[in-house]
Order: sequence, then C-alpha cells, then structure tokens
Amino acid sequence: MSAPDKFPLFHNVLFRLAELGFNIPQLLKSVGISPMVLTEPQATLNTADYFAFWQAVEKVNHDPLLAFKLLDGNNQAGNEFILLAMLHSGTFKEALQRLARYKAMVCPQSVILHETSDNIRILSQWQYSQQPEPHIITDMFFGAVQHILDRSLPNAPKPKRIELQRPHLVADYSDYFGCEIQLNCRENALIYAKSDLNLPLAHSNPELMLLFGENNTSVLTTDLNSQIKQEIRQCLNGEKPTIEQVAKQLFITPRTLQRRLKAEGISFAKLLEAVRIESAETLLTKVDITIGEIAFYLGYQDIHSFSRAFKKWTGKSPMLWRKERKYA
Repeated sequence: MSAPDKFPLFHNVLFRLAELGFNIPQLLKSVGISPMVLTEPQATLNTADYFAFWQAVEKVNHDPLLAFKLLDGNNQAGNEFILLAMLHSGTFKEALQRLARYKAMVCPQSVILHETSDNIRILSQWQYSQQPEPHIITDMFFGAVQHILDRSLPNAPKPKRIELQRPHLVADYSDYFGCEIQLNCRENALIYAKSDLNLPLAHSNPELMLLFGENNTSVLTTDLNSQIKQEIRQCLNGEKPTIEQVAKQLFITPRTLQRRLKAEGISFAKLLEAVRIESAETLLTKVDITIGEIAFYLGYQDIHSFSRAFKKWTGKSPMLWRKERKYA
C-alpha cells in the first residue's frame, strides 16, 4: 500500500535552517505555500511543495555543504524519530531495513536497498513525482545515513563511492564523505561494501526512552511482570519485540524465561500487548509524532494493523482517541 503524498517538515531541520539565517516563512511564501503550515504540530507538504521548498532554499543558499550542516548542533539528525530507531539497531543492515520500512509507512519516499555480491546500493524513489529531487534532499539523505555510522562506530567505514546525477560538485563534498564521487550518473546512489552491513551499531540511546517519558529505568524492579514489561519497552525501536530479545537482555535462555512466565501464569504475548497499548497512549499525547511513526516504532508492519489493534484495545481509532483528549 502506498504512503499518502505527505512528507513531514521536521521542526528540528527548520530550526537549524533558521539558526543559519534562512527566513522560513518567506521561503514558503516564495513558492506559494502558506507559512501557517508551521503552526501545525505535524506539518507536512505534498511532494511537489516539498521539492519546491527545498529548491527555494537552494536558490538563496551560498553554501554547497548546507545539507551536512543541518546534521550539526543540538538538533542533529539523530534526534529525529527514525534516526533514533536506526541508531538503536543491532547492525547497519538492520538500520537500513528500518529506514526503508519507516519511509514506506509514513511518507512518499521509498528507500531502495540493492545488494550485489560486493556492494549495497542505497537510493530513493518518489511515488508522486517523476522530477529529480533537489540536490539538497539527496545530500541530506546520504549525509544522514553516514551520520548513523559516524555516531555509532569509532572508526566508521566510508562509502565505496557515491553516484550523482548532477554535473558539477565542490571539492569539499568528497572530503565530507571521504570517497570517490562520480557525476553525470543515471541515478543518485550511495554505495557501501556489502561487508559493512554486518557491522554492529553499539550505540546507547537514552533519548529513545525519553520518548515515552521513561526516566526511571534504573529503579530496581523485583516482580517478574514489571521486569519483563520494562525489558520489552527497551526493545521497542521499530521492530516487534520477541521473547528471544528479552531473554537475551536478561542473560537467560528463551526456554528459561518461558518456563518462569508459565509458572506465574503470565503470557509474553499479553505483556507485549500491554506495553504496546501503554506506549501507544503515551506517544499519542505527543502531537509532533504522527500515527504512522507510532505504528512504526511499536513494530507494526503498517498503519492499518496498528489502528485495528488499538481499536480492539480501546474501542477507538488512534486519531479519535487523540482528538477526544485534545491532542490532535
């Protein structure tokens, strides 16, 4: 199922642009977009307007490395919802797969991962546009992927090469990535060695638990029910938690954990369901997080699966639940 033609305008990126001297309302007006969109907690633009906005930025921009500077500062890319989930992945491959699934669920940009015998090619396609994306969008996308590796590994690998459709480039661009850049290519592609896919991303992310307002995870939990729920919360990062994951975090085998749960009359599936609904209700109070992002984070394969489950739990759709509590 295709995602709707709505691309999130991440507030942290807009704040960074403003810090760098860009007049965001004026840029929006210059391409016929009302700046009132900035007042929306979940601001989105359709693909045509999203491209037009970044083309307007490019038109007044004099810094060819602007895209990479948007990854700097207190609002660096790792603070965005999906990039936190990527940083919390076990391997680089898992991070890329989460990125692809997230994009498929919440926006019209598809991430294509093409593995060959030696390489992994990463590129994007737009469902609602045949026009090439603005250069700065390509640069932000490629820069964010490399940013994941740089934040996760002390000696992060560099791409093998980057292929770009554009004909010209400043020298500092290749210095940023530390790899060969090929121009006038058929498509924009970021290429890594296939062996890089198995690199572990051992990065601790307390920001993940802050999404849920969980700042008491160091409190000693003695009853099994609460302890397992706490471990399940730690596993909520874009994939459905499994009993194997939880057992590993507790330094016991899945069989031992299953036996302990059975002895106390506890169902892992019921605990997972309880954690998901508690976490969903917490995230729904945060108006800057979309329904699609919540569904992704809780490990659902699509928005409809999450909506059905939530309605089964509460008798209401996520959107209605949010509206009734005036969070919409």
